[in-house]
This record gives sequence, C-alpha cells and structure tokens, in this order.
Amino acid sequence: MTLVREPFDRYLSEWPFISGFGGEIMGRYRCAGHEASESEMPVCFPGRGMDGHLIPLEAFVSCEQNIANDRQTWMLSNRTLTGCYNGSSAAGSAAALRNQVMLDSAKQTLATEFSFFGLTEFMYLNQYLLERTFTNLHFSKLLQLRTNLTEGTWIGRGAEQLLKLSRERSPLLQKILQRNRQDVLFFSYAKRLYFRRLAQAIHSDPKLIQTEVYKNVLSLLREPEELEANANQISRVLEELDERRFLTTPAATSPHQHSPQP
Repeated sequence: MTLVREPFDRYLSEWPFISGFGGEIMGRYRCAGHEASESEMPVCFPGRGMDGHLIPLEAFVSCEQNIANDRQTWMLSNRTLTGCYNGSSAAGSAAALRNQVMLDSAKQTLATEFSFFGLTEFMYLNQYLLERTFTNLHFSKLLQLRTNLTEGTWIGRGAEQLLKLSRERSPLLQKILQRNRQDVLFFSYAKRLYFRRLAQAIHSDPKLIQTEVYKNVLSLLREPEELEANANQISRVLEELDERRFLTTPAATSPHQHSPQP
C-alpha cells in the first residue's frame, strides 16, 4: 500500500523536512544492492543539521541532484532500467529517454504491484476503497488528516512560504514544476487509475446498492473525466452513510484490540 500526493504540495513539504533533519540524508540512494557513490549523486547540502533554519528555497530548487525532485516517480520505478544513478546527469535526448522509462516503470508498479493505493487529498475515499479492497478490514472510526500537527513546525513554515510564493506569483513556482515534471505526469495517471478503481468498487458494493442514494452516486460516476470534480460530493455521501453504519460493520473488539490510527 502507498499514498500518492499532489506533486507541488509534496515537494514543498519535503523542503522544510530536509532543512530540519539534515542535508546528509539527501545522499542516501540505493540501487541494485549498493549505495550511490558521492560522484554518482553529490550531496546537495552537506553539513546541514537540525539548526532550526530553513535551507533557502532557491538553493533547494536549484540543486539538480535533490532527492526531492520527482521523488514519487523514482521511488516507484525500477531504477535498474535506467542504469541506477549512472545517468543522473544525463541531458537532452538521453535525459528524456531516461525520464520516460522511469515514468513508465512507476506507472506499471502502481498498477500491478499495489492492490490498493490512496490519494492524500481524499482520506475518506481512501478508507472506503481500502475496506472494499480488503473486505475483512473495518475501521472503527473515520480517517482524518491531522493538520494541526504542522503548526509551529518546519512543515508549517514551509506551508507559509508556499502561500507567500503563490501570492507573489514567484517564478520559483514554475521551476518547481519543472523539477517535478515526471511526478506531475505520474500523479495525473495515478488519479485516473484511482478513480477508475473507486468507480468499480462503488458499482459492485452490495451494501451501497441497497441504499436510497445509490442512483445519486451513480450519476456522479457517469462521466469518468468528472470523477475528480465530483470526488468531494461522493465522499460526503459515502461518509454520511458510513456514519449511519450502512456501509461498514465495526469489527468486534477485545481488550487486546486497538482502533486503527490514521
């Protein structure tokens, strides 16, 4: 199982994380059983540690070897197909070919190796799809994002910087997107696959079929290209049903059982 996140938000959340926990983790790459050498993958920010200061965003984005660049794509791809890190500095047509192979590999991994994956933006739909995928799994409470955990942290400060960049229409925004071009394409594919699986799960849900809102949900699923736009409305309908215990039956609890934590 894994969660896929909107690339821009994910990149900006990693920036303060790297600042907070030290630049040395930027160089920890492994492929085909060995760790990348310093010449294959230079460390972007050597010597940085938990000093409470953010790495300047301009410097973070400028580092071509930044582990945050296209992270979701390269983490789900088979890097041996692209020579591990030998081609990290490739340019021009060689880089384009490497990126395409990496992207295709990540897509295949997501589609064939993960019976379930979720999208961070739709936590309740993730819960619904997870329970429909693994029918013996039932959550005792609704999953929620703990947004309050970022207050006063490096991540919270990163979010503040993102808001500032958006207001100023900073050219850094476009550069960030360029650094994460493969992740943008990968996320687009992941959304299509996710909503296709969600539609299949809803169409075959025997408990949902018995409810009076089933036709309303089907109408929201009618056009695949509108699934994302309708996702929040679908989520509200399913969540309301779940709260009324129409969709799931909580698993029996014992003194040794604990509620799953979001």
